Amino acid sequence: MQAQYFWKYYDYGYFFDCIVTHDTGFVAVGTGITKTNRNGDTLWTSNVNTCNPNAVVEDDFGNFIVAGTRFFNMSGSGREARLAKVDSAGNELWSFALHNTINGDGQAEDVLVNQKGNYYVIWDEEYQANIHILEVDTAGSIIWVSISTIRLRAFGSNYNRSGG
Repeated sequence: MQAQYFWKYYDYGYFFDCIVTHDTGFVAVGTGITKTNRNGDTLWTSNVNTCNPNAVVEDDFGNFIVAGTRFFNMSGSGREARLAKVDSAGNELWSFALHNTINGDGQAEDVLVNQKGNYYVIWDEEYQANIHILEVDTAGSIIWVSISTIRLRAFGSNYNRSGG
C-alpha cells in the first residue's frame, strides 16, 4: 500500500499539536481547536477557555482534553496554565485555570490519558523552576500534584537534572 498525501490550507493561525482521532480524523490545537475528517475537511473549530492550547489527547469516549495557556495581556506577560475538556462536537464540558488550584502562574505543556481514564497534566510555573505533574479525573477534579524544582541552564540560569 502506498501512502496518499493531501494538502489543505487552514487559515486558523498556528498549531502546536495534532492527533489522529478514533474516527480516523484529526484534531489540531494552537490558536484554537480544529477537528477534521480523514480527508482534512474541517468539521468544527472551537475556542475554549484554553486560549492558546499546546497539547491535546482523546479519551476513550471521544472527548478531547486540551492543555494550554491564557495570557493576561497582549504583551505575553502574565500567563495561567489551563485545562479544558470538550466533547466530540467541540462543546466545552469543563475548564479551569491550574493556578486557581495550585499556587503559581504558568503554561500547561502536555496532557496524557492513563490506564484509569484520568489525565496527567504537565505544566511549568512562570519565572520559577517548578514543574508540576498532576492527575485530574474525568470530571476535572485534581487527584494529586507533584512539584519538582529544577534549574534550567538557559538565559543565565542553572540546570541540574537531580533537582539540586
